[in-house]
Amino acid sequence: MHAEPAAEVRIRPLAEEDLGLMRAILGDPSMTEHLGGPQPDERIQAAHREYLADDAPGGVFAITLGDDSTGVGWIGYWETELHGATVWEAGLSVLPRWQGQGIGSRAFRVALDRAAAERRHRFVHAFVGLDNAPSNRMCAAVGFEQLGETEVEYPPGQWSRCYEWRIALWPEAE
Repeated sequence: MHAEPAAEVRIRPLAEEDLGLMRAILGDPSMTEHLGGPQPDERIQAAHREYLADDAPGGVFAITLGDDSTGVGWIGYWETELHGATVWEAGLSVLPRWQGQGIGSRAFRVALDRAAAERRHRFVHAFVGLDNAPSNRMCAAVGFEQLGETEVEYPPGQWSRCYEWRIALWPEAE
């Protein structure tokens, strides 16, 4: 049984046992509707192995509720080059059973606090499909600023129009 939605939202590093979570997210047409469609299982397995082996700054995390370590989604932030600067890019997915309960927003805040503590990059960017209203609302609710439309390549070889969102992790004066 899962914890109630009011439970504390936590993140933990993605683990070997989270392959099922990644399959549920990346292999489901409803979960990947705005991300180019479901990935084949071999690509999901390869991505999972890459996430586990990646020792680059940032990370990929399972979203959990309360003391239950079962993942209800994933969130990650990683370095990317954007507009001539290195910044954090972030993304997340919450399983359908847990959507619409503020879990994604709360997980974003936890991950943003973690990224801010690293003091590596001041800004985090997110790219959300123009027609993905729930994710665009979530970015606004978390405090991201919409910078306009752009083209993003994801998955590799597939381009889509997105809104570019940005949030500062600390004030400019620091």
